[in-house]
Amino acid sequence: MNRKLYQSKPFETEGINVFDIAERLARVNASDCRRATGPVSVVIQEHTEDFLHLSLCDGIQSLCRKVPIQEIQNHPPILHKHNYYEMTFVLRGEVDIRIEDEVHRYRQGDVCLLNRNTYHAEQVCSNVTLAFLCFSPQMMVEYSGYPFADFYPKNEMDFTHFFESDCENCPEGTKSFLEFRRCTQEGQGAAEELLFRIRQELLLHQPGCMYMLYGLMTRLLFTLAQAECYCRQYTEVKTAPDLDLVQKIQQYVEGRRCRFSRKEIEETLHYNRDYLNRIFRQYTGFTLGDYCRTVCMEEAAHRLLHTSDTIEQIAAQVGFPNRTQFYRVFQQYYHTTPCMYRKTKRQEAEQQPSEACDAFV
Repeated sequence: MNRKLYQSKPFETEGINVFDIAERLARVNASDCRRATGPVSVVIQEHTEDFLHLSLCDGIQSLCRKVPIQEIQNHPPILHKHNYYEMTFVLRGEVDIRIEDEVHRYRQGDVCLLNRNTYHAEQVCSNVTLAFLCFSPQMMVEYSGYPFADFYPKNEMDFTHFFESDCENCPEGTKSFLEFRRCTQEGQGAAEELLFRIRQELLLHQPGCMYMLYGLMTRLLFTLAQAECYCRQYTEVKTAPDLDLVQKIQQYVEGRRCRFSRKEIEETLHYNRDYLNRIFRQYTGFTLGDYCRTVCMEEAAHRLLHTSDTIEQIAAQVGFPNRTQFYRVFQQYYHTTPCMYRKTKRQEAEQQPSEACDAFV
């Protein structure tokens, strides 16, 4: 076994600590390109009418966070890509996923396997539970004891083609994904059961964990290849040129986290703001102004909870020199004043200083 896989670090984000992301927004994909240095991780997101529950484990660290829906419901889906493979399981409800330039709907029991560096964004509503199984390319090629392709039915070539069609081997701009539509909706499927066994191995992380993970991953891919269980569709898509620009807009706004002038973004991205606004709204449904205000309010809420700065100082830090305007916009998003928000949230934190992870156990 490659010891580097077993000793690898927990996955990290592009310049953002995963705990900080979970605590602030519960958006583990807030970076434009999340990078994994660990071989396997499982993320579960449960969306209820009132809260978003986030559970993450990668064999070295685990976390659970509960975030009120009202604190994140105004944020558009983050268009992002990964340097690893991501398998999305719809455990409950249904979800629309934008994959490059098209939107695809998946229902309970369906699975979507995305190739690396494929732009996507989950458009999630309430009463939905999703699980994301993330695994690195090394997981597929660096362990000679489990040659995955040898376990596939001989007439099933989609998997081999999928894993060989990385960005280095595909025609320029071509990405791919695999869809698995469950043929029957009765009971919990074998694929979901294997997913939770993988998660359990990561949580326990006992000796021999990596051997177990390779075996379970092999069995999972073999299960998905069974035609009597899943209807499979392999799709290649072309990257829309505008998606790179949308990603740059998101990266710029998320990086600034404060109001900025029209001239600033035009000079940085070298496009007219009207054009940037039109492209951004086309792919997210949000205007650029609404998106900027949302990010500013999220940053203000974070500073209210995690700094001792005055409200006037925080307002200025996120680009609102006018106190009255800041109060008005903040109340639009959180339905309370900044002062009351800080007081209420800190009281809640004192009452539950170390909230246990009671979901997805």
